Amino acid sequence: MGRGKREILYWAAPVKAGQIICEMGGVSESLAKRAIEIAGSKMPVLTRAVVRGLNVKEIGIR
Repeated sequence: MGRGKREILYWAAPVKAGQIICEMGGVSESLAKRAIEIAGSKMPVLTRAVVRGLNVKEIGIR
């Protein structure tokens, strides 16, 4: 009784290095790169976009 009634102070999610945080499909490559660039700028870690296809390309964001 009484547990879980306090307000939430913060959220945390452990993310290991090299883990994919977000995937996109069905949009143009330029739109996806721009969206990942915006999202990455709000994260407190270095991010990069990886494009899958016949040839895998890495696009440095930050």
